Amino acid sequence: KENLQFILNWFKKFPQYRNSDVYLAGESYAGHYIPQLTVLLLDYNRKPNVKPIKLKSIALGNPLLDLEISVKSSEYIWSHVAISDELLTMRRKIYNETRFLLESIHNNVSKECTKVWELTDEEMGSDIDMGDLLAPTCVSSGTARQLGALATIHGKFVKHEVGIVADPCLTDRINLYLNKPEVQKALHANTTYLPYAWDFCLGLVLFFPLLSIAL
Repeated sequence: KENLQFILNWFKKFPQYRNSDVYLAGESYAGHYIPQLTVLLLDYNRKPNVKPIKLKSIALGNPLLDLEISVKSSEYIWSHVAISDELLTMRRKIYNETRFLLESIHNNVSKECTKVWELTDEEMGSDIDMGDLLAPTCVSSGTARQLGALATIHGKFVKHEVGIVADPCLTDRINLYLNKPEVQKALHANTTYLPYAWDFCLGLVLFFPLLSIAL
């Protein structure tokens, strides 16, 4: 409802766009809030005496729809020869990402899950992104400050068959940039001067949406 209200208020602030086509798009947890917002928009458009919002379409990329289907990756990483046949069998019978997430949410990760997770880390290595096995990794994750122009050059010119790949150290760069005092001041962020650095969605910020899905 807050997102719908934001859209309505935004059109009041910028009435020149009121007749524009609207497209809603998102990834990950947008698999929940984009469809929900779409329903609210359609309901709003059915109300009498309102000017309908010209919603044209929605797009979801790698959406988190259901923990039973949206987070499992065993077959994918095995098909890229990133884990062994034996580990694939263990992940099928003992552990999968769904079980691990549910146990993590309730802070009760079993020894079985921990063991399979450790074996996966041993076979794949900790610097491989399960979401994109073919993507280049940052030369030294967490040290983008020292990489300087090297990471930018590396990111711009590393190529696969599909074309140019983005800077693999971009996440580190964004993190460092958004933790600069002058940047936070310009964004009117961290006005309470929190005693820790800003980070991407982790901890409770990440687990509360997952818990709502699990429930």
